[in-house]
Amino acid sequence: MESHTLLCTTPPWTRDGNNVVLIGWEDVDDSAQRGPIDPAFVDRLADLLATTEGFLGVLCVDNCAQCDAPILEPIYHNNKKIPISTGRLVVPAADRCYVTPAMILHSIMVHGYVPPQEFCEAVMHCPPRRTPEYRASVQRFWPSPIHWV
Repeated sequence: MESHTLLCTTPPWTRDGNNVVLIGWEDVDDSAQRGPIDPAFVDRLADLLATTEGFLGVLCVDNCAQCDAPILEPIYHNNKKIPISTGRLVVPAADRCYVTPAMILHSIMVHGYVPPQEFCEAVMHCPPRRTPEYRASVQRFWPSPIHWV
C-alpha cells in the first residue's frame, strides 16, 4: 500500500465524470502543500463535518498516511465533536461537487495540509447541510439519486 493511500479506497462512484472531484485522498501525500490556513475555513469545514446529513457512509476506517495509523478518536473543535474516521463529505460548488473524507480535518489541523484553493472557496460558500439549498446544489452534479436521512 502506498503511503498516501487510505485503508478505504477511492470511492468508485466518482470515476464517471469531471463534475465530482476528490479532495483529501491522493493529494494528502508528502508532496502536499503545507502551511498556515485561514481559521475561518477550518471553522466552516468543522461545522459542515459536525452535521451528519450529506455524509456518504463507508464500511471502513480511514488511515492517516502521516501517522501511518487509523484515527479512531473524534476531533473536538469549537465545542463540537467531529467523528473523522469514516464518512465522506460532499461539498457543492458552482460547476462541480467535491468529495472528501472526514479525515481531511485531521490532516489540516494536525499535519498542516492546505487543500486546493477552489475547494476552500467551495467550503466557505457551501449552503448549510440539512437545507433544501444544499440538497439541490449537490443533486445537480451527483450521478445518482441521493436518499437523504
